[in-house]
Amino acid sequence: MASCVALSAIAGAQASPTGSTDRLIRARHGLITAVGPLTTAVTGVSGLREIFGAPTSVRPSDNACRVRFRRHRITVTLANFGLGDACSQGAVQIATVDGRRWRTQRELHVGDSRRRMVRLYPNARFRSGKWELLHAQLFGSRGPTLLAIVRRHRVRKLEAFMGGAGD
Repeated sequence: MASCVALSAIAGAQASPTGSTDRLIRARHGLITAVGPLTTAVTGVSGLREIFGAPTSVRPSDNACRVRFRRHRITVTLANFGLGDACSQGAVQIATVDGRRWRTQRELHVGDSRRRMVRLYPNARFRSGKWELLHAQLFGSRGPTLLAIVRRHRVRKLEAFMGGAGD
């Protein structure tokens, strides 16, 4: 009984806005399935708040809403493609992480060298100012799902296309 309570406490701590330790970007067959605790099932700023706590900033635009959580080093773009307010109803489209604790399943961390990135992702291609690390079939064509932004030979950000608004 005590071990069940302890396991519940550990699971609860991982899912809480302030205690989340999950910083893994998960993919399957090139499709991003999760960015830490974030999945495409999350909608709106309120859904993000349940995971990450209070946002540092919320920037709405016509069909999108950019939500920054500086403490967790993540920016999430919600999209709605004209179907309601993106900040209240938008689905997760892109998650961009910029903290050293974030990593991919192949153990590429923000801050790692470009050389290490290419070693871990030998099929990576540089296009339009970003390194395309993973690809998948998206909306009828093959497109990048995981990108790395490299500055001064270091991975500065990882950008995960989750495409929740296209589900």
